[in-house]
Amino acid sequence: MSTQAYRTLRGRLRVLPRVGRGIASALGLAATVIGIVFVLWPSLKPDPPPVDKGASLSHAQVDPGLTFGQYLDRIEQSRGPYGPDLLARRGAFVEFDFSVRGYKDKHLPLRWQLLDARTGIQLDHSSDLRVTPDVNTDAGSWNAWIPLPPAAHRVYVQIQLYNDAGTVPIGRIRTPPFAPARAA
Repeated sequence: MSTQAYRTLRGRLRVLPRVGRGIASALGLAATVIGIVFVLWPSLKPDPPPVDKGASLSHAQVDPGLTFGQYLDRIEQSRGPYGPDLLARRGAFVEFDFSVRGYKDKHLPLRWQLLDARTGIQLDHSSDLRVTPDVNTDAGSWNAWIPLPPAAHRVYVQIQLYNDAGTVPIGRIRTPPFAPARAA
């Protein structure tokens, strides 16, 4: 290596500590600014990963004699888009409480099954509902209207809440068996 090349390399190597100090200073400043932002606006701080995930469903109650029109009235929705046959259809109004941990902002599928109480045969089902918790630990009440077959005797409803992948039940509840109310 020539003397000139050695001096050039040595000159370039002398600049490296200054560049390193500049990068370290910029990173330190950025970390300080981010820390101050999180102190002044804690809601911007990302949530830590949940320690515990799960759900529970409880206090299932059934009103077995509601028509779909009555259900819409109860939940304060318009009857307008529905025809008279659907509005007159009998069903069960099922209410229950839920508690969810560790699934903030995740869409959790809620599925129900209507089963014959004597044989356990599935008479109907739906997986159209979703629960989306707003916080890591969320709780509330939910309801569903479940159409009842005209010839059903004693039935029960099983409700399951699944993880955000829709593959594993994380909570479930079953109503007591009930006899569908007949039209008056």
